[in-house]
Amino acid sequence: MGIAAHNNAQPEPLPQPRHIVAVSPGEVPWNDAEKARMQALNK
Repeated sequence: MGIAAHNNAQPEPLPQPRHIVAVSPGEVPWNDAEKARMQALNK
């Protein structure tokens, strides 16, 4: 959460969001074929 720490270090920080949703790009399927393969491997 480097952005939150950077924001807090500013003289006049911006308001912080209530929630931060962090998603790794390695876990997001690019298309339906990748999603189907991930689901098949998850069984």
